[in-house]
Amino acid sequence: MAGSATLATSQRVLAIETAPAPPAPAASQPPGKSPEESRREQTIGFLPQAEQDRVIDAYNKAVAADPELKSQRAKLRKERLNLDKSDAPGWRSYRERVRMYQQKLRAAMLKVDGSLGPVLDKIDKHRSEMRAKHPDQW
Repeated sequence: MAGSATLATSQRVLAIETAPAPPAPAASQPPGKSPEESRREQTIGFLPQAEQDRVIDAYNKAVAADPELKSQRAKLRKERLNLDKSDAPGWRSYRERVRMYQQKLRAAMLKVDGSLGPVLDKIDKHRSEMRAKHPDQW
């Protein structure tokens, strides 16, 4: 950028321009919601509340029973933040690791609540539909 300087901080990079910057785009999440709450709403918000509660409960129990699931999720999130949007092979590799994690998580959740299969199938179908509509976000 001509006429600008970049200042790196531990959390983000700030671009300081000599000319006024254009207005920032609208936030992608509703005010007052954490990114995790927004993502959960996208993923299971279409389900009836009782099914959402069952999914969340099974997830919490599965993660408590297998702490590796929680650490693997944290690693995937960190990796996602560091991926370059133009790195197509990197994204394909990342998505494959996410699919493997989701399969492992699904198996662990079914071990906790074997009757959750149809609900997880609904979530899988919803994800597929959302990927088709918004391939850059899912």
